[in-house]
Amino acid sequence: MAKTPLPDSRGPIEILLDSLPPAARTSARRQMGPRRTVGATIRPGRDTPLWNQLVTDIRPLLGKRGEKAQLARLLGLQRQAVNEYFVSRRRMPDAERTLLLLEWLRLRQAGRQAVRKLSTHGMLIGAGPARDRAPGQPTAGGHAAGSSRA
Repeated sequence: MAKTPLPDSRGPIEILLDSLPPAARTSARRQMGPRRTVGATIRPGRDTPLWNQLVTDIRPLLGKRGEKAQLARLLGLQRQAVNEYFVSRRRMPDAERTLLLLEWLRLRQAGRQAVRKLSTHGMLIGAGPARDRAPGQPTAGGHAAGSSRA
């Protein structure tokens, strides 16, 4: 029984480079630049349009005195790290903090203040007035806003 050959796992460029003489192969690899390793850190810039949009949405909310420090406490970072994310744009947060930033932005746009405590679902809890429902209207827990349980 004949064995079927395994498909070549190299990409088309690698196959082409392997067919070149050694000197040409070295020159071509140098022209291509360094390989990007799997999981390499992406730096903020024009190659990160979603991050750029998030920064554009968050920056106006950080203009008030103490807002950056409050956000840094919420994210468990130093204030300088928040400054590097949103002012100098030299760094980007990890995935978990990015998700927290998105939730913080959602709460702020809804007119709520985010608190450090997390809900059972891992979401930030909004404190302060809820502008998305009228007083007396039931909340997600089924109780009217402003009413107390006995």
